[in-house]
Amino acid sequence: MAVLSKTGITTGATIQVGHVTQSVDAFTGAVQYDITLSGSLKVTGSVSVTGSITGSLNGNANTATYIVSNNQNYLPNPGGTWIGPGNLGILAGSTTLASGISPILNPAALTGKTFQTQYWVTATKASGSTSPSNNAIMVEAIGPSFDTFRIRDIGASTNDQVNFIVVYIA
Repeated sequence: MAVLSKTGITTGATIQVGHVTQSVDAFTGAVQYDITLSGSLKVTGSVSVTGSITGSLNGNANTATYIVSNNQNYLPNPGGTWIGPGNLGILAGSTTLASGISPILNPAALTGKTFQTQYWVTATKASGSTSPSNNAIMVEAIGPSFDTFRIRDIGASTNDQVNFIVVYIA
């Protein structure tokens, strides 16, 4: 792959066509370039990746959206048929237990959905737990429609932070 070059670019020198076109070619995809960014990158709009992402993606996300795949189906849905690509959603979050019980969690995406039929939750204590040898966590549905849930520490009444992931039928 080509590398963007500053060769020939100096103060007071004439800007050559190649100085400009290499950048245009790189950012339009006309020519493949290895581009390294340093610092922050802010993108407005969508990001499409062809190929793979290496390294780590660390940070916070306000939302997570649908899992999209062109070649996989997922667990059977309640009607006995397979759930196709793009029909699952995923949410992730954390909450702090108060005396071993989380507040009631009711993400809008779960409205009208039934626990363990249309959505599933897994939870684990965050690092720094006050009872690291006791990781007995239970998720329970709450309310008449079971579209809300809470998390309990069934081994201790801790005030630990708990991370959770919800997978639901979209």
